Amino acid sequence: MTRVPLILIAALVPAAASAQSYSTTEATPGSGAILSANYSGAAKALAQPSDGFDAGRAINLGIVMAKTGRADLAASQFNAVLAADEQTVTVASGHTASSYTVARDALAALSNGTLAR
Repeated sequence: MTRVPLILIAALVPAAASAQSYSTTEATPGSGAILSANYSGAAKALAQPSDGFDAGRAINLGIVMAKTGRADLAASQFNAVLAADEQTVTVASGHTASSYTVARDALAALSNGTLAR
């Protein structure tokens, strides 16, 4: 597994469903903009080229897509994480998690409306 910094917003996992908190820092492009609900700024930051597949970028882009009403594109990003090699990601609490677990949580949040606009 590759270790990658991951930045997520708290809306990904309902509080009752998980004790782990997901939040953002600038370790992954666009995360600060996501925190301030500047989704166009986040999309611009995430559009910058990167080396190889980065699960954190894909998940953040999925969040931007979900928050801007593009659920199908959001699901595509989360599913891309599931189709890629598993990465170990670090969440805001400092704990690490599987990119697969985080992507599945994001898909569930998207499905149940927690990650909607």
